Amino acid sequence: MTRDAADRWAFEMLQLREVGSLMFVPAADTEVIWGGIMFLYGVDLGESPGRYLHTDSDIRDAMLTLQTNGTPPMAA
Repeated sequence: MTRDAADRWAFEMLQLREVGSLMFVPAADTEVIWGGIMFLYGVDLGESPGRYLHTDSDIRDAMLTLQTNGTPPMAA
């Protein structure tokens, strides 16, 4: 998945949540799942031409933190 596609998907999830149509499964992991979605929303932001705000390494580290600690990436 490209950064643009991940950002668009996360934006769609944000819109669904705003209208109460987004369901988290399992519900007990809502905070973790939402943290992952919010990390992906903006993953395509540029820092300068040809450079992203979040490096590939940042993305891998954030997803690893989410997977191993159950901590939303933006709280890590």
